[in-house]
Amino acid sequence: MMLRPVQQPHPPVWVAANNDAAVVRAARLGDAWVINPHAKLAVLERQMGVYRQALRDAGRAFPAELPIIKELYLAPDRRTALQECRPFLEAKYKAYASWGQDKALPEGDSFAHEFEELVADRFIVGDPDDAVREIRRYAERLGTSCFIFRVQWPGMEQGRVLRTIRLLAERVFPALQASEPGPRRSA
Repeated sequence: MMLRPVQQPHPPVWVAANNDAAVVRAARLGDAWVINPHAKLAVLERQMGVYRQALRDAGRAFPAELPIIKELYLAPDRRTALQECRPFLEAKYKAYASWGQDKALPEGDSFAHEFEELVADRFIVGDPDDAVREIRRYAERLGTSCFIFRVQWPGMEQGRVLRTIRLLAERVFPALQASEPGPRRSA
């Protein structure tokens, strides 16, 4: 590369991982594990134990920033949010399953669920208060400090995406800041 990084020796290298072996590799080789958006919270909690043990085994400290990717959709109420995002999020995860992507998840987890069960403890879908609660829950239970939200899926109209972004900016982020310290925000 012609451009040299400003950070020395280099910017932090975040390593994404779905299954346990990849989580161990992320602990050994990366500056942080990028926690996947696909697994249920209970699976991620168990994997956090795998990650912490792998860090200890490698003689490495817990990272200053721990990122997680989450599928996120907001509407004025939870029922509307589930109804509006369903065709897009459901189609995305059916495609992922047809590609075998859920095979990379830990044993016993898959995308083969009815939509509301697929969403539960896996994605953040609801109203702004639901989002604040879920973000805090992931931060508390996993130690995540940086959230990367995926707010648009193939075929979704831009107006709905912009509404989610507006609700994040106007209702979710201010509520999270009011209770600092907490996760950094990223959209």
